[in-house]
Amino acid sequence: MRWQATGKKSAAYGVQHRPDSTAAWSRLGTVAAGDSVTSDTSRGATYHFRAEDLSVGTHQFRLRVQADGAKKTLPSRTVTAEIRLNEAYEVTTYPNPVRTQTTVEVAVKERQPVTVAVYDVLGRRVTTLHDGPLPAQDARRFRLNAAEAGLSSGTYFVRVRGETFVDTQRLSVVR
Repeated sequence: MRWQATGKKSAAYGVQHRPDSTAAWSRLGTVAAGDSVTSDTSRGATYHFRAEDLSVGTHQFRLRVQADGAKKTLPSRTVTAEIRLNEAYEVTTYPNPVRTQTTVEVAVKERQPVTVAVYDVLGRRVTTLHDGPLPAQDARRFRLNAAEAGLSSGTYFVRVRGETFVDTQRLSVVR
C-alpha cells in the first residue's frame, strides 16, 4: 500500500484490512507520520506499508488517520486489491499439529469440483469437509473440529482432489 498525505499533519496511520466487504476490519499495523518514504513540499509526504502472506481472493484496505491532538480517528476511502493464483491450486492446513480445530484453506485457478476429505493411517475416510464446486481465484476455508470428527491423537491425512490435481497433507492431532 502506498499513499500520500497533504494538509494537516497526522500523528499516525493505522493500516486496516478485511478479506472481503462483509468481514470486520482488523489492524495490520501502524505507520508513524515521521516514517515517510519521501517528502515533497509541493505534493506532501509519501508513505508505504507492505502486507505479507495474503490469501488468494479480494482484500480491502483502509487507513485510520489520527491527527495530532485529536481524540478521534477518521477512516480513509477503501482500496480493493485482488490476489490471483498462478498455480493450478493452493492448499494450506493450519495450525498443524492441531489440538481442537484446524483450518484447511483451498484455492483453485479454474472453477472445478473439489473434494476435501480426512483419512486415517489405514486409508479409511474419517470425514469429508467439502464435496462440490469451488470458484476460481477465491480461497475457501473449511474448519475441522477434531473432537466432533472423533479424531484421537495420531496422524491423519487431508486429501484435496480436483479435476486436474490431487494433494495430500499430513495432519497431526495431539490431545
